[in-house]
Amino acid sequence: QTGPYLQYSSVRIQSILKDQTIDLNEVSPKLFTEDHYFEVVKWIAQFPSVIRRAQEGNTPNLIARYTLSLAQAFNSFYGKQRIITDDVVQRNTNLYFVKAIQIVINEGLRILGIKALEEM
Repeated sequence: QTGPYLQYSSVRIQSILKDQTIDLNEVSPKLFTEDHYFEVVKWIAQFPSVIRRAQEGNTPNLIARYTLSLAQAFNSFYGKQRIITDDVVQRNTNLYFVKAIQIVINEGLRILGIKALEEM
């Protein structure tokens, strides 16, 4: 439960996205039917309120715990869902989804003063 784990999760996403192009015309959130998608979506949706609560209470540990939980949810998701698939819409949707996860993790790292890495 450390900064390097969060950095590792971001780097893992970066390795998935490397050499991939996301075609936003080929993305469909209707594909988010499995529970493992929903679990990550719930975590992403909480980000603004976590930031607000951390700011109001001067408690950056809320951001640290939240970012760790999101990284754990991503790693669980990654173990259940093949990201790069032959189906163009599924592949683009998955890539867009993991990019969104990476953005939130990296923003959490930035707020905590931890550098997001591109490789480890």
